[in-house]
Amino acid sequence: TATADALRGVIYVGYKFDDRFLFNSEIEFEHGSTSESGSVSLEFAYLDWRFKGLEGSTGMRGGLLLLPLGFINERHEPPTYLGVSRPETERRIIPTTWRELGLGLFGAAGDFDWRVFVVNGLDGSGFDSGGLRGGRQKGSKALAEDFALTGRLDWTGVPGLELGAAGYYGDSGQGLEDPGAPGETIGAATLIIEGHAGFRWRGLDLRGLVAHSTVDDVAALNAANGITGDASIGESLTGWYLQGGYDVLRPLHSGVQLLPYVRYERIDTQQEVPDGFGSEPANDQTLLTLGAQVLPIPNLAAKADYTFASNQADTGVDRFSVSLSYMF
Repeated sequence: TATADALRGVIYVGYKFDDRFLFNSEIEFEHGSTSESGSVSLEFAYLDWRFKGLEGSTGMRGGLLLLPLGFINERHEPPTYLGVSRPETERRIIPTTWRELGLGLFGAAGDFDWRVFVVNGLDGSGFDSGGLRGGRQKGSKALAEDFALTGRLDWTGVPGLELGAAGYYGDSGQGLEDPGAPGETIGAATLIIEGHAGFRWRGLDLRGLVAHSTVDDVAALNAANGITGDASIGESLTGWYLQGGYDVLRPLHSGVQLLPYVRYERIDTQQEVPDGFGSEPANDQTLLTLGAQVLPIPNLAAKADYTFASNQADTGVDRFSVSLSYMF
């Protein structure tokens, strides 16, 4: 079905109190209007306290935080990445855009950047066969029976190169009772790990990412959520992608960028399921995207691409997409 959508409108609001204290926030309007299918949310809202007298840029951050996983979650403005749509690996294995309430530290030393936060955990009652997105709590009266630890480390020792890894671990049961053990609660320990590499050099834009997630106590979660058969939550979820683009107008030095690009992606949100449950073949997907984007200036991007979608159920639907994006 062909659709047209004012997908996102995001307003940034920030304030620098002094050299040590900084407030950052974004308010996001989705799908045009709350009178239809739209919504209004805080994308993030946090305070930074930068410490004086320490080497590098070290500080504390608290509030509604963007979790530091993947390429897109912290830097999700469309002109900054290739493709009309975000990679599915960064939507369903890393449930971008993902924010939770928490507190932690960040810093930089030499060629390394790092961040470590404690946040409220995911809500396992929202998990399904398609991934972890439904478990995000978004700072909205979030259940906080369980907390999680998340962190990231990046190396940028070569100009244009970024190498890094990130992880998340914590229970997702949030006090949900185990139907098979009255009086007991479900732990549902959830682990997400990812490794990423990016390289930008003389018009070349390359990215690669692999992500893997595991969830414990899935049989109990399925029972608590009334899930049966091949609709099981995945005990193991895996995704990866490689993408590349090149600015073919760079030799002209006109300031206008035109980047044809390609992305190849594999994702399976039910790589493993508990005994007694099946997996839906449609959740084992391969996606090939071919497209191009033009940036008359760095903050404006018009994009068009075509995605060839296939899965093990032979029910994939190809998609042609166009978008206009801007940031200032």
